[in-house]
Amino acid sequence: MKQEALTPILQQIHKSAAARDGVYVIAIEGGSGTGKTTLAALLSEKLSCPVVHTDDFFLPPALRSRERLSEIGGNVHYERLNAEIAEPIRKGQDITYRIFSCRLMDYTESVTFPLPKILILEGVYSQHPQIADVISLRLFVQADIHTRLRRIAARSGEEKLQRFLTEWIPMEDAYFSYFKIPQYCDYMIENDKEDDA
Repeated sequence: MKQEALTPILQQIHKSAAARDGVYVIAIEGGSGTGKTTLAALLSEKLSCPVVHTDDFFLPPALRSRERLSEIGGNVHYERLNAEIAEPIRKGQDITYRIFSCRLMDYTESVTFPLPKILILEGVYSQHPQIADVISLRLFVQADIHTRLRRIAARSGEEKLQRFLTEWIPMEDAYFSYFKIPQYCDYMIENDKEDDA
């Protein structure tokens, strides 16, 4: 990811966050394998702020009905994302949320931190309409599909890659299209470099 591409984003964040009374929330969207997590880590380091990953809000088995999974944007536990992240931001309270493990298909631990001045919300569905009102800056990371698939295969294996192709990527694309996520973003970030993920 080109560092110079982040300069205007960082400048805007510093200026806008300083002028804001509440939490300045940066939501980073993009398809699987585009480099959202890498960008979140870079910004977190430069801004000294926490990152919340929407992967920690994976929909638990009890809610994974056919009806729910057919809902656009329903693949994330947006009710919990709203209750545990967005609602404390609205009320000016400390944040405590549970981490859901996709590997164990269960909750593993809780994370608590004081309400920060800046918060990064990273992952697909991080700009879900349920929490749109707390978002201050919207970023969208892009990469060509071949680069994305190579990255996914490298980190998740060929077997999981097939699930991305047949299940998760189509759901992401439907969500992006239906809610016009890219069109409403403040910055589009290209991340096709092979050494980035």
